[in-house]
Amino acid sequence: DLQHVFESNYLKMGFIKIKLASREILVVAFISLVGFFVRLTFLTTDRFLTYDEAWTLALAKAGISGIINGSISAINLPLHFLLLHLWLKINQNLFFLRFSSVLLGTLTIPLIWFVAKKLFSPKVGQIASLLVAFSPAFIFESINLRMYALGILESLLIIYFFWQFLKSQKNFFLFALSLIILLGLYTHQFFILAILAFSSQTSN
Repeated sequence: DLQHVFESNYLKMGFIKIKLASREILVVAFISLVGFFVRLTFLTTDRFLTYDEAWTLALAKAGISGIINGSISAINLPLHFLLLHLWLKINQNLFFLRFSSVLLGTLTIPLIWFVAKKLFSPKVGQIASLLVAFSPAFIFESINLRMYALGILESLLIIYFFWQFLKSQKNFFLFALSLIILLGLYTHQFFILAILAFSSQTSN
């Protein structure tokens, strides 16, 4: 009967959606995996430290009080240095230290897919993940000891939670947005611009 046909078509549509979603996840997982290995190929222990990396490493080795005092005097924010200080306790090999940035940079690939998919479309999400996976600029920041890989990840989370809050007006997304912005403010000064941008957007 008509109800049976409707239910059958509804189940077929649900199955197709699940199949398409699974294929999307597999594609992005593959892109992320390739992006991870691309970053590993550039991650060599004989690569010289840049001046900024050397300064970052020296501050991270200074201890918690040294990091806070050094961050204040050098107008740098302490979160990345504190995280790197904890990472140093596991292993101080240069390859391992830069590997923390590789992990953050690799996480950015599926995250930008997810955010772009939600804001635009699945196709835009896949293109965005490809660009991040193989962009020389993103690869460079993913093997660098500086705070930029962390800042990029935080920026994407801010965009996502801000969009979700505007759409749903739920306190959970406002709390998550506030938390990530706070972490961003302890990562880099430029996150002040995010507060100004979102303030102007909500006031409109």
